[in-house]
Amino acid sequence: MKRTLRVIRWPLLWWTRFRSARITWTGAENVPREGPVLVLSNHVNELDPAMLILSANRPIQFLATQTLLRDNGPRARLLRHFGTVPKKKFTADTRAVRTLKGWAEAGGAVGVFPEGERSWDGRPLPLIPGIEKLIRMLNTPVVTARIQNGERQAPRWARFMRRGRVHVTFDPPHWFARREDPQVIRRWVEERIAVRPGEGAAWPVKGGNLAAGLKNPLFACPACLVVEALEEAGDAVHCSACTARWQVDTQNRLVSGERALPLAEAFDRVREHFRALSCTDPAALEREGVVVRSGSARLRDGEDVDRVLGEGRFVLTRDRLTLDGTDWSVPLAAMRAVSVEMRDRLQVRTAEALFELDMPEDSALKWALFLEIWRG
Repeated sequence: MKRTLRVIRWPLLWWTRFRSARITWTGAENVPREGPVLVLSNHVNELDPAMLILSANRPIQFLATQTLLRDNGPRARLLRHFGTVPKKKFTADTRAVRTLKGWAEAGGAVGVFPEGERSWDGRPLPLIPGIEKLIRMLNTPVVTARIQNGERQAPRWARFMRRGRVHVTFDPPHWFARREDPQVIRRWVEERIAVRPGEGAAWPVKGGNLAAGLKNPLFACPACLVVEALEEAGDAVHCSACTARWQVDTQNRLVSGERALPLAEAFDRVREHFRALSCTDPAALEREGVVVRSGSARLRDGEDVDRVLGEGRFVLTRDRLTLDGTDWSVPLAAMRAVSVEMRDRLQVRTAEALFELDMPEDSALKWALFLEIWRG
């Protein structure tokens, strides 16, 4: 792997510079050239693993969701080549942890994103449970890293990457004692990897079709809060209900005249409104018990997404999720976890199975929100 990295590193850095991101870094000397080390970083960009490997100039075996490694695209092939460890979500995957530990015991560099998933708006996410236990178990030096400007260069919701600089900063290694207080470790990691939008340096970003994909997190108009009313058009979105119109800029803001609304605030406004309302149509909830109903959709086997289990419309009621026209139905009490994978794949885990909800006409984040509310 080291030989491969020596051969492809500079060509990849030049290729990414002209196609999407100019990668710069500081503190790469803090990543030991040899011996075991654990690299921890924030996570805002789908290219983060590659950026960390190229910046550190050392192969790093990352722990990553198996969904990321399922396709045969260049990114997945590169990550597999560098020994990325697939992990099943929603469960304590002891096989994945053992594999990661094996890499470290063999003297390798291993990497984990403690937030567990990419942020939708660039704000830091809560750390995954057990990250402090993993750090103590691996018993290696820990190097924290911060990736800046990645949330603007490739927002999680965006369908197209933009062109701009992404900077990686590596901190000096730190070693925790095996009996270190877990809360001390957790707070240390939170402070070291946190990158908040608007803080620190921000470099120019350029791109087109800046609004593409925005209807996923903004499943309702942030002005009138009508569901599925936003329409995307190039760098702009407009509401078919209240006729409001905004330009989307590279700072992830909705701009209307002299007013600029950060997308994070727009996301919060929509989520808080529907969290309080707990449905999309109060009359339908009162009359039929329906919280939300999807457009045309498919149900897939979460372990084998090429296997379609049924087609129809998903219907969420107060106590269960069903697929119209089929006998598939899952009580909300049986759901162990719900997650949005990649950009628009909704996965539901029960004790027996993993399902993937393919809803091309709907927002995956809308469904994740209502499932979260009613499961709770």
